[in-house]
Amino acid sequence: INYFNQIGIKKIRQHNQMLIEKVSGEFDDEFVSPREEVKRGGTMILDFKNNQETILSRLRESSFSVDVRSQGLRISLHIYNYEAVMSHLIEFIKTTKL
Repeated sequence: INYFNQIGIKKIRQHNQMLIEKVSGEFDDEFVSPREEVKRGGTMILDFKNNQETILSRLRESSFSVDVRSQGLRISLHIYNYEAVMSHLIEFIKTTKL
């Protein structure tokens, strides 16, 4: 808790939202979470329809941690997730979708 307090809750939220924006910009059609930043938390849901199971199993095989929700795959972000990891996630999903 002290670690997060030192960083600051506002800074953590800004970081998480920046990462969500990065992913949502790449997967506009699949992005199910609220578009407005004020209406969403630190997670996002992506729905890949017919490719859902394939993407889910490939992500899990590659040590990406995602949860299945009724609306799609939930990806939870936090301060320890870096922009480079999100770039890798984006490219990984794009190549899996092909």
